[in-house]
Parts: sequence; structure tokens; C-alpha cells
Amino acid sequence: MFRRLLTVSGDMIEIEKSLREIKAEGIPSLVQVLYTGIELLPDLSERVAAITEKLPIRCFCRNQSPSRRVDIGMTFEDINALTPRQVFERLLDERDLSPEDREVVLPAFDAIVEEITRMDRP
Repeated sequence: MFRRLLTVSGDMIEIEKSLREIKAEGIPSLVQVLYTGIELLPDLSERVAAITEKLPIRCFCRNQSPSRRVDIGMTFEDINALTPRQVFERLLDERDLSPEDREVVLPAFDAIVEEITRMDRP
């Protein structure tokens, strides 16, 4: 059976509208659904399946919401420009490690890096 290949994208309202238009045409279709809305929709596939139930439409969903994309406003640093200790310190900052724990962990980290560096030398 021949099926049209279509793509619909947008937020849930736009997707529903597009799917209803495809339904009105009555032509069997394979539809790629690209969700680009701002809401988190872990149940996107189920919502689309409910809209297209008993229709000659088969959908494949991809969630492209902002939660799954990189924020364009983010700034990035070249990790190669950082020392291993700087990277580790940033990890510790993210984990809210207490100053007392940092005093224990950082020297241990330095010792491990030194040992690895020594092993890599001929």
C-alpha cells in the first residue's frame, strides 16, 4: 500500500491541527512528528497515538523540546585549555563539597594525577 511521507512540527496545538488536516484528507500517510514546544512531554508518543487512533496514519515522534537541546545562550570553554585539577575543582563545585572534604579529596586527586603522569612517561 502506498503511503505519503509527511513531517509535522510545532507545539502540541500545531501538531494536533496538522494531524487533523491530514486525517481530513483521508490518504494513508507515514508522518514524522517533531515536537518543538517548550513544555516537557514525556508522553508525546501516547498523545499522538490518541489523536491518530483508527486513522490511516502512522506516526514516528521525536521530541525536540528545549529540555533536549543545548541553550544557545550558553558559553562554552575549551576543556583542553583547562588543567585536570581545574576540571576536577569545577566538578567539586557542582557537587557542593564541604571545605573539609575538599581538603581531603584534592590532595588525593593530585596524587592520582601524578601517579598516572609518571606511568605515562617512558
